[in-house]
Amino acid sequence: MPEGMPVALKSIPYATGGHYRVARRFAPQASQTAGILWSFRNPSATLYAVVSKVRLRLLQIAAPTAAIEDQFSLTVVRGQTTGDTTGGTSIAPAATMQKMRASMGNSGVAFNESTAAGGLTGGNGTADGNFFLSGSVWVPAAVQTTPIQAPTEVFSFQPDLGDGEHPIVLAQNEAFRIRNENALGTASGLILYLNVSWAEVADF
Repeated sequence: MPEGMPVALKSIPYATGGHYRVARRFAPQASQTAGILWSFRNPSATLYAVVSKVRLRLLQIAAPTAAIEDQFSLTVVRGQTTGDTTGGTSIAPAATMQKMRASMGNSGVAFNESTAAGGLTGGNGTADGNFFLSGSVWVPAAVQTTPIQAPTEVFSFQPDLGDGEHPIVLAQNEAFRIRNENALGTASGLILYLNVSWAEVADF
């Protein structure tokens, strides 16, 4: 290509699938033990789930039980024929929701969020031996109020697809789980913010 030629990068072609995005504000349960906070699974035999962004942030709004390092992780899971649905609620996009364009197909992923102190359970599959993402935040015993506080980034994955970086590609019955790796205490004092973007496509 001649030097100086303009280049316009387009999103991943999606055919009958689509592009989707979900943002969540999550308040941990009282006495939240180590466990799965979110589970994202692709049950489709015909479409891949191409995850282009996962961002987790944390905001302290109250005093915890005691000062603590709160640890979080994302792990990819293979062969998950049964989802992590016990102790949670589905947040998968419904018809006409979370699409980047109204004419896109409805999302088919199974996206669940914990509503229990023990986190999500019930899923099978084999988790990778190492974290895909991990991070932690030190939560002090007293809430800092000045200057005005903004959420702290715990971890973020957003590959530059235009530069050849590879996204997470989930085939049928592949998934990822986001966990808190330690008990958060009787009172966590936390709010978590999660952003996930993905495409569902026939080939990648």
